[in-house]
Amino acid sequence: MSKKKRTKAPFLGTTTYFFCSNCYSPLLDSKCCLCNQYGVEFFTSPPGDLYIAFEAYYNFIESAVMKTIKVKLPRDFVYLLNKIPVSNKTADEVYFLNKRLGVLFFDSLSKEFTFKFDEFGLKFFLSLLFLESSYDFDEIKKNIKYVSVDDCARDKISRGANILAPGIIEKTDFNEGDYVIVLHEDRIIALGKAKINASEIKRRGIVLKNVFSATITISDLKEMAKNIERIREVIKGLSRGITLPSKSILSLEEYNPWKYIPPEAADHLKVIIAANRCTLERLAKDAISFIRRYLKKGAIVSFSGGKDSSCTLDLVIQARIPFIVIFADTGLEFPETTAYVARILEKIGGTFQLQSKVNTIEIYKNENAIIARRNEKVFWTLAKHFGFPAMDFRWCCKVCKFIPIRTALSKINVVNNKMIVGTRRYESFLRKRQKRIEFNRWTRTYNYHPIQEWPALAVWLYVFLRQIPTNPLYKLGFHRLGCWLCPSSEYLEISLLEELHPELWKKLEEFFITILPNKTRDEVREIIRSGIWRKTSESANIIPRKLNILDLIKS
Repeated sequence: MSKKKRTKAPFLGTTTYFFCSNCYSPLLDSKCCLCNQYGVEFFTSPPGDLYIAFEAYYNFIESAVMKTIKVKLPRDFVYLLNKIPVSNKTADEVYFLNKRLGVLFFDSLSKEFTFKFDEFGLKFFLSLLFLESSYDFDEIKKNIKYVSVDDCARDKISRGANILAPGIIEKTDFNEGDYVIVLHEDRIIALGKAKINASEIKRRGIVLKNVFSATITISDLKEMAKNIERIREVIKGLSRGITLPSKSILSLEEYNPWKYIPPEAADHLKVIIAANRCTLERLAKDAISFIRRYLKKGAIVSFSGGKDSSCTLDLVIQARIPFIVIFADTGLEFPETTAYVARILEKIGGTFQLQSKVNTIEIYKNENAIIARRNEKVFWTLAKHFGFPAMDFRWCCKVCKFIPIRTALSKINVVNNKMIVGTRRYESFLRKRQKRIEFNRWTRTYNYHPIQEWPALAVWLYVFLRQIPTNPLYKLGFHRLGCWLCPSSEYLEISLLEELHPELWKKLEEFFITILPNKTRDEVREIIRSGIWRKTSESANIIPRKLNILDLIKS
C-alpha cells in the first residue's frame, strides 16, 4: 500500500498577526487602533495569508459542519480563512477571533465539503447548539452524530486509542469518512473519523479513528455560550461609534464589497477595520510615497480585475500622478470579470473606442485606459500545438497576456515604460522572489510593486475601508481570479466553473475529448475535475505537451 502523499507548506515570508481581546479583532500590527491597547500574538499555518470569508464560505462551512452538528453558523461574526496546501483537495483553515475552529476541505470528485474540527471548534459549535437547546444535553444528542462508550473504552480513548466496536454502548447513524463525536455519559471525550458505516459495526474492529481526545463538560459549553453572547454585545456597542471615511473615487454601488458579506457581519467588520485603521493608513501612506518617489512623471497601471490590482489603482489615484490603466483581455476571462473591468475603466475614462488591430489583438482606448484583447481562438489553436497549459508549463500567460500588453504599448503613445503592478510576495514562490522594482522582459517594462509586502488581510480590510468596488466572483467563493481555465485554479474554483458557467466548462470538456480520443466523456470529466491536468508531473502520461520557444516568441 503506497504512502499518502504529503504536500509541504510553502514559506512565503513571515506573517505575524495579533489579537485585541478588548475589541475582539485580529490585528495587522501589535497595537489596536481602536482602544490603543497591545494585542497578543497568534499564529497560523504556513503560508499564513489570512483573508476574509465572503458569503459563499459561510454556506460552505455551515453545510460541512452540519454533517456532524446540526447548528447554523452565526452570521454576525467575521471569519478568517487561511488556504493551506493539501494534495487533491482545496483546504482552508477557519478562524474565529484568534482561534482556529478547524479545517474546511473540498473534494473535487465528490464535490463535497467536510469540516475537520479542532477541539476549540468542536466546543464552539456544540455551545451554539447548547444555547439553541436551552442547555438541555438530551436535546443536543438529537442533533449530533455520536457514539457513547463504556468506562473501559473511555480510559483508553483518553490516552489516544481508537474507538473499537466492543466499547460502544449507543450510536447514531453515520457513514464512512464522517466526523463523529465520542461521548461518555454527559461529557465529550473525543472526536473520531468513521472507518466504516454505522450499519457495518460488528463485534470487533476499529469503528472510529481517534482525531483527538478531549474533556468537554456541560459547564464548559455553558461558559462558552455565555462568552459568545457577551462578545456579541461588546461588538454591537463598539460598532455604534464607528464611521467609515469617504469612499474611493472608484466606488460603485453594484460592486460594493459590503454586499459580499452577510449583512449581520457588518458590525463586526466595522470594528475590525477600526482596530486596524491606523495600520492601514500607514501602509497606504508608504505605498503612495513609493509611487510618488519613483513615478511622479507618470506610469502605466496594470489592472487584472482582482482585489490587489483594484487596491493598487485606488492608491495610484490618491498619489495624483499621471497614469494610464491597461487591462489584458486574454479572451478567456470570466464574463463577470470583463463586465466588472469595463465598468471600472469606463468610470475613470469614458467610452472605449477601437484604436487598432494587430493580427489577433484588438486595442481599445478611452481617456485613461487601454484594453488589449486577444482573440480566444489563438489559445485553442496553440493549446493543440503546445499542449494544454499547466502550473509548471504556463506558456499561456506570455501569449495571451504579456504579448498583447507589449503590442498595445508599442502602438499607443504612453508616458513611459514604467508599470505599476499589484502583486504581493505572499501569493506564490515566484512572487516571493520578486524585487519591488524589476524589469519584465515579456512586456518590456520596469515593474513597480507598491503593495508587495501587504498580506491579503490588509488588502481586504483596505478594500472595505475605502469601499473599493470588488469583482463579484469573490462573493461566489473564488479565492484567486484569472482566466476561467487557468491551471493555477483551486479545485473548488474548477467545480464552481462547472456550476456557474456550464457553457465554458463544455468548451474545456470538448477540447480534452479532442486531444484524448481514447477517453470516454465520463473519463474526461473525471480528469478535469480531478485537476491532474494542472501539473505536468501528474499528467505526463495522459496529456501530450511540447513547446518550441521560437514558436512561442513568434506567436
